[in-house]
Amino acid sequence: MKKQALVGLVTALAVGLTFTLAQASDEAKKPASTQPTQQTQAAPEKKEAAMGVVVKGKIEAAGEKFLLKTEDKKEFNLDGKDLKNYVGKEVEVKGQLNKATQTIKVEEIKEAKPAK
Repeated sequence: MKKQALVGLVTALAVGLTFTLAQASDEAKKPASTQPTQQTQAAPEKKEAAMGVVVKGKIEAAGEKFLLKTEDKKEFNLDGKDLKNYVGKEVEVKGQLNKATQTIKVEEIKEAKPAK
């Protein structure tokens, strides 16, 4: 009786193992999913960090681009609207500076008194 139970158990294990291996083989044959994996989705994107700044200087036009030149000879590219209205004027610009491109995304601009 023990021998029959042992043979039944071994047979059941063999059938289960065969089924598991066949299922694993089918999964391996499927084409890779084009959906990103959970791990890929969780990876943070690398973006240039912008920092808030307030800078005073004079606006100059360079073709279609605008520059802010400070008293200490620093230059910043400006990204904003209606900048042509301030060309040649001393201004105070508040915005987000992208250090990599030295560009200030203008949030607020106002005329400033010239430095003495």
